[in-house]
Amino acid sequence: MGKKTISEMQDIILNQFERTIRNAQRNPQPTLVEQLIAESKARAAAWEAKKANIKPQPFISHYNPDNPLNQLRGLNKYDRKVKMAELKRAGLIK
Repeated sequence: MGKKTISEMQDIILNQFERTIRNAQRNPQPTLVEQLIAESKARAAAWEAKKANIKPQPFISHYNPDNPLNQLRGLNKYDRKVKMAELKRAGLIK
């Protein structure tokens, strides 16, 4: 079969649309895609309702800016040992 002309291609496309319209008129049940969209909307609404009842978790930060170990950041090996000894003498760390 050779190449189809433009009018033949247009006829094929129009026939496909007509077939889809006839099928929708004969069988009014929703298609699989329409069913999935409806189910998705129902699940989204149920999730939003469930999410509204859930209390938000409190934000807990374990970062303590006053932690004495923060003073050791950026020190070389010797300065770190000196600072550790100083913090131990002060009783800030064990």
